[in-house]
Amino acid sequence: MKLMLRKSLWSLMLLLAVGVAAYTIHLLFWSTHVPPFLRERLASHAPSLYFHLLGGSAAIVLGALQMNMRLRKKFTAFHRWTGRVYLLAVLMSGTAGLEMSVVATGGWVAKSGFATMALLWLATGLLAYLAIRKGDIAAHRNWMMRNYSLTLAAITLRVYLGITFGLLQMDFMQVYPIISWACWVPNLLFAQWFFVNPIPRSSISNAVS
Repeated sequence: MKLMLRKSLWSLMLLLAVGVAAYTIHLLFWSTHVPPFLRERLASHAPSLYFHLLGGSAAIVLGALQMNMRLRKKFTAFHRWTGRVYLLAVLMSGTAGLEMSVVATGGWVAKSGFATMALLWLATGLLAYLAIRKGDIAAHRNWMMRNYSLTLAAITLRVYLGITFGLLQMDFMQVYPIISWACWVPNLLFAQWFFVNPIPRSSISNAVS
């Protein structure tokens, strides 16, 4: 039962990651119904937007693969190479995201929310890289988990947007600044709790193995 639950949780994460990545690529290259705010960004900051969205799409899928313990142990070389590509994707997307945060919709609250997330995304990726270069596997794993919790903001952002605007029909300008923080802060807090709480750590870590 526990093994089935672990596999189900990881499969759900992978499915959502692939879904977000596929939707993003479709929106950029094939969709004829691009949201107005995205059209504005494509007109004014196309290179940064493409780097941010394509890098983020690669990171969210590769990161999900990195979280699977069996894949890490069975395909060590694959894990190392996909890890390198993942960190490069984070660097590309995070740097572009930091630039995009300056023109984010929603005023200074939204701009500071997305800018802070981009900085933490880049910083945790750098710390994960430095840790593995030193051979500190435990620290590397911890920083990567924190980093991927920020990558998953791509999913939580869309969930909140779907709930607030799709279901509740709330005002975009009032809610979006809150979402700019809510899409990643709980993710990072959960990742931090994951490492500092010694009681459930082992049982939760198996959920992504």
